[in-house]
Amino acid sequence: MGFFEKIKQGLSKTASSISSVFTASELDDDFYDDLEERLILADLGMDTTVKAVERLRLVVRDRKIKTVAEAREALREVLCDMLAELKDGHVNLYTPSDMGRYWSWYEDYPANFNDSIHRLYLGTDYRIASGLKYRILDDNIGYIYYGSFSSAIGEGNLDEVMFYLKLCDGCAVS
Repeated sequence: MGFFEKIKQGLSKTASSISSVFTASELDDDFYDDLEERLILADLGMDTTVKAVERLRLVVRDRKIKTVAEAREALREVLCDMLAELKDGHVNLYTPSDMGRYWSWYEDYPANFNDSIHRLYLGTDYRIASGLKYRILDDNIGYIYYGSFSSAIGEGNLDEVMFYLKLCDGCAVS
């Protein structure tokens, strides 16, 4: 097995290990203990793991989150917020439904096209799945922007985007 195959296999095991935490039936101490263990085993580091789990507990309490599915989304948000604290535009967090990164670096990067319509519709509060940027506009219309065919779109990414936009009255794609 080559070097890159070993890395890919290891990352696959890490993602699988963390995902298995979210099959729990309730948000109890066992859930948080298991999550903490899995994040440490995923090489997040002890200090970062403890901070992430503490922040997740606060978010769960403050938002009155009751389900494991909501906690999963909250964990993604917590980790994305922690990532933004690094202020490094080269480090990103990818999930099937969205991408977390240091937004200021990305938004201040010079565009190579006139993006006034793109910015009008997307604003700064949008999701990213692979090469797709998407959000629900104020009038309950889904908006999807696909800026380049050089970004591959996986079936899982497209499923997540469509699931997120499923209750919209319509959808615009550019």
